[in-house]
Amino acid sequence: MDQRDSYLRALQEVTRYVHHLGDESVQEFTPWTGHAISMFSHARELLVASTVLLERNMVGPAFVLQRPLFEDSLRLAEYAAASDVAKVGLIAAWLRAGLKKALGLAQKAARDGGEVEAGVIRTNVADQRNKIDRALKRHGAVATPFMNVETAAKAFGREDDLPGYGMSHRAVHSDDLVHSMSRDMGNEGVMAVGKSRRVYLDAVAELAARSGLHLARSFHAITGTAVDEDSLAGLAARLVALNESDDGEAS
Repeated sequence: MDQRDSYLRALQEVTRYVHHLGDESVQEFTPWTGHAISMFSHARELLVASTVLLERNMVGPAFVLQRPLFEDSLRLAEYAAASDVAKVGLIAAWLRAGLKKALGLAQKAARDGGEVEAGVIRTNVADQRNKIDRALKRHGAVATPFMNVETAAKAFGREDDLPGYGMSHRAVHSDDLVHSMSRDMGNEGVMAVGKSRRVYLDAVAELAARSGLHLARSFHAITGTAVDEDSLAGLAARLVALNESDDGEAS
């Protein structure tokens, strides 16, 4: 059996499952859950893009996408596990951080001579912050940032994926090490994943598939929709079997 194709086929099946999880009922949920579902939609797009790139053997670009995909999957897992009040606090802190970055970018663009109405943006940001503050008070919630990546990975069973995430993080910043590795981004290059090593395509496909499985479970938990347990458990078991097969070959 071609192991590379097996990892990729598993990812394709995970992606098909996640792709069919619709967001057409966002209006039925609270605004806070609506934001979480928007986050899920973004992560779903990253998963689909990763699969398409790997199908074309474009491992490097797919590798870069694993950082935001991994981070979104952890945020959604944390949101799904939180109490109703805590959910409000998580999204409030996330929105506040986004507003701060938007204001900072607008101010920098204005200083650099860009045609940006920084004053208008500042007013809009202030209005949005006031709305968030009122919502926090109304729900008796406290703005609480999402866990950092390492803490969340340990909390939600993704600790073994941290090495791959770390390399993806470096790839995002065009790290020299990643450039040197890119010469071997075909079947011959290997990288550490968990306790073993994979050819690059295997490693990225496995990391993406694991993030996809977590996305699916978080979506079901957040929306209260029915889980196709046979499918998800079967896909998870398939990844475990591939791991065990690799470990056996390595020994």
